[in-house]
Amino acid sequence: MKLMFLLISLLALASCQTKGEDPNAGEKDLAAVEPTEVPIDLQKPETLIGRRLERVQAAATTAEVPHRVVEVDGESRAVTMDHRPERLNFKVKGGMIIDVTKG
Repeated sequence: MKLMFLLISLLALASCQTKGEDPNAGEKDLAAVEPTEVPIDLQKPETLIGRRLERVQAAATTAEVPHRVVEVDGESRAVTMDHRPERLNFKVKGGMIIDVTKG
């Protein structure tokens, strides 16, 4: 009798499983997904907020756009008071740009 109960239980359990179903089918493999990088547009300073400072500085240097870091992690840096309308001024926190002004 016990053997019969065990067999019925195993058959019932086996009938609940579906063939060929991937248990991780709903999850994406994040390592395989390529992030889509939005191009850096130095003409629109507001689009630089949230980007890594190194990447924006490299783009600005390549494009020969004057730039400087005026604040790092809440501490102001010594800067000149001359006004250059084309220059980008970056405020940075944790390596990320949090504010951009021109001048």
